[in-house]
Amino acid sequence: MRSRFVVVLFALRVSGCDGDSLGVDRAATIQEASPSQSVSMTAFYSEATARDGDDLEISIRMNGFDASERGKVCRNLNPTTEGSTEVNVWRAARDALSDLVRDRRVDCVVVGHDQQDERMVARCSVDGRDIGEQMVEQGWARDWTYFSQGRYAAAERRAQQARRGVWGLDCPADVWSNRDYSRP
Repeated sequence: MRSRFVVVLFALRVSGCDGDSLGVDRAATIQEASPSQSVSMTAFYSEATARDGDDLEISIRMNGFDASERGKVCRNLNPTTEGSTEVNVWRAARDALSDLVRDRRVDCVVVGHDQQDERMVARCSVDGRDIGEQMVEQGWARDWTYFSQGRYAAAERRAQQARRGVWGLDCPADVWSNRDYSRP
């Protein structure tokens, strides 16, 4: 069952940030299992789902790039060597993101909140590599220049030239939901 919570205080590990630079209040420092490790407490809010009695799953909107929405399907240009003739690009993007973060520490810097559903908006990395750049480079996402200021433009050009991800498929014109990436 999905429950909606407003998270007031939560331990958030953020590489190189002290909370003040995120525009939120720094509340306290607590000790983890090891006395030599500490976690900064940072106030933020987000929609969350209760996974069990002591575990929340928090939704983060990734900043600066966009992936296809649920239900978008493209045609595989080479079905004999690549399998099915249809590719669910929403699922392919979700699976690519899952592969990037599975069993790894994800570091995020909160840059704001989504105006539609109040999710945190953040730039995140794994092993020091920007997740947005990796998703765009793989061809499963696009640079949203309005939000990224072109941070992923070169990765998008490389993906297009190499025909990776969506760029190597025959997709309908609305695969990106007819968004204008120069605007919010």
